[in-house]
Amino acid sequence: MVFLISTLEECFSFLDKIEPNLLFYGLLSFTLIVSIWEHYLSYRQYCNYKRHQTVPDELADVMTNQELDKARSYAIDKMRYNEIHSIFNEVESTVLLLIGILPWLWSTSGNILLKYDYNNHEILQSALFLSITMIYSTISGVPWSYYYHFVLEEKHGFNKQTIGFFIKDTIKKLLLTFVLTLPIFSLLIKIIQIGGDYFFVYAWLFITIMSLIIAFIYPNYIAPLFDRYDPLREGELRSSIEKLAEKIKFPLAKIYVVEGSARSAHSNAYFYGFFKAKRIVLYDTLIKGYSLHKDEDKTDKGNKLDETKSEKNEEETKPIETSKLETEDNTLTHRKISDDKKNTVDEDQKTAKEKTSTGCESDEVLAVLCHEFGHWFLSHNLVNLCISFVNLFLVFSIFAALFKRTILYEAFAFTQTRPILIGLLIIFQYVLSPYFEVFSFALTALSRRFEFQADHFAVKLGHGDQLGRALKKLEKDNMSYPFSDKLYATYHYSHPTLLEHEIHTISHNLAKHIAIIEQLHSQSNENQRLKLAHHIHLLRIKIGGQMTSLDRLQEELLFSSLTENNSSLNEIDQNDSQHSPTSNEFRHRQITTNRLNDSYDLLEQDLAYLHEAIDEVNTIIKQQNQKLLSKTEHVQNNAEDPSHNTSSLIQKVMQSRYFALVSGAVIGASLGGPVGFMVGAKVGALVTLSGSAVGALSLNIMRQKVLDNNESQNNDCATYNQAML
Repeated sequence: MVFLISTLEECFSFLDKIEPNLLFYGLLSFTLIVSIWEHYLSYRQYCNYKRHQTVPDELADVMTNQELDKARSYAIDKMRYNEIHSIFNEVESTVLLLIGILPWLWSTSGNILLKYDYNNHEILQSALFLSITMIYSTISGVPWSYYYHFVLEEKHGFNKQTIGFFIKDTIKKLLLTFVLTLPIFSLLIKIIQIGGDYFFVYAWLFITIMSLIIAFIYPNYIAPLFDRYDPLREGELRSSIEKLAEKIKFPLAKIYVVEGSARSAHSNAYFYGFFKAKRIVLYDTLIKGYSLHKDEDKTDKGNKLDETKSEKNEEETKPIETSKLETEDNTLTHRKISDDKKNTVDEDQKTAKEKTSTGCESDEVLAVLCHEFGHWFLSHNLVNLCISFVNLFLVFSIFAALFKRTILYEAFAFTQTRPILIGLLIIFQYVLSPYFEVFSFALTALSRRFEFQADHFAVKLGHGDQLGRALKKLEKDNMSYPFSDKLYATYHYSHPTLLEHEIHTISHNLAKHIAIIEQLHSQSNENQRLKLAHHIHLLRIKIGGQMTSLDRLQEELLFSSLTENNSSLNEIDQNDSQHSPTSNEFRHRQITTNRLNDSYDLLEQDLAYLHEAIDEVNTIIKQQNQKLLSKTEHVQNNAEDPSHNTSSLIQKVMQSRYFALVSGAVIGASLGGPVGFMVGAKVGALVTLSGSAVGALSLNIMRQKVLDNNESQNNDCATYNQAML
């Protein structure tokens, strides 16, 4: 650890040679460069929004041109708001830094504590500094938040909260920020003060443990303070979710529905929890026609009916008053009550109509959850958690190497003190800003990859079509503009756009179909190879039978020639005195025997050469099959059914030609010998040599055909690739 810190200190030693003012303006300039880059990307996206386009074919079944125009208008309004808000924040923070707000606020916090006899108490001064900063940030952010919810979102029909709800929400968030932030930062500063040389390890462990604790308590205790969470009612959706969780062994504990419709019309779904206690949360806006107040509405209607009946009974028991003034007042009151009830009914009907016209069906909600289950099954959340912890350790190590350098504090006008909180602010927000930009982009790219993998998981479980429909409906319900600038989307979007989803799904299905075709193609090739091997086996059996007959014929011929030679020799020995040796007949028989032996040797050589030719044919066929398979894999991303049909037809023709050539070679070589022996020794030798020549010529023709076939296949593949391009 000491070696790590010393190495980092050497890497950042160049900072000591820089003037404080130069360092300050350098850090400020980098933030300005990043801001300019962000505004450039936003400008590209804004131009993309302004460009008039029609509904893409992928969304034609769920979105009309009118809805596309509404989505474009909503996207343009949000982009304008974000740009104005971003520019205001950048100008505000730059001006505050230039006028020296940080040292002034720090000294003001110390002066306030000094009035209460708390002198040089860094932890209390840091807590007061944070409190003032959070209060200012909340107050300055209220107008922007109000405009966003009650003007922009209200204009496009997404805002569902009231003024009272908004004020309560803001106060709750501020108090919760105080409760969580102040103790954590106070303990962190104390750990840095007493941790010694290894304080960054202890600080990293502390923040890691606190992150896990907050991740546990937030959904169970904090989130219910802001929204209502009810268990999902029994029904088809609940049973389907439980079956799916059981199928993939997802440790499902509970299923909740959150009342997101009380805050906004946007929808979402997620799961949380550690180990064997996972909980699923669905927004009520995600489920078509779902309402958390369904049972309450029935109870309210029953109560209203009872109240109406009781009022009627009371009116019947009251004495009839004939005063004209009272009659007119009762009539006006009755009309007013009727109008109020009518307005209430109209609002309820409008809300019910919106809920039935938006949201997803049960199978589509199940597909969305299957996508979320894919993140769990593929350990995406665990990977992100490990990456964040490793990154946290790295930044704390860098902080340990930098926070004692006076140049950093002097650059921000802290000449007499070096507060730990200010060191954290300077290093994490300004010095490490380039690193955080790169790290954020890498996480965005990784997140997009994880999203595609989760989509594949849903497709493998048979929910691909339902997921596609659900994404289209969510795109329409949330008024998401389907077209995006490529550079802007690459840099900012952690989730792929709907068109990217569709393109990826189409390419995945195409690859799947190509794999099936290739499998059928390989099976057909295997059947053809088996047929050819069977034919070769039959030919070898025939050749073996012919060899056996040839061996028997040779033995008979040799036996007859030896018998004749022995009898002639005996006759010569016995009748040496009476008869003269017939040297011409003996020489003739000996020449005949030698010719037969030579013919048999030539036939054996011919058959051996034929066996080698057959083996070479098998090798060539295997090589051609391997080449065809490799070419199929090469064209897999671009090829379609015609390419595989073409390659299969070429291979069939090629193999049929090989079979004809092999058959010609075998017949020419194998039949030469028996016919030769039947006709005569001289003719047999000539026919045998002719058979050998035919076999060799057939082999050469076969090789030339193979080369021509390879060249034609290469030309076909090149032509097809050019056509696809």
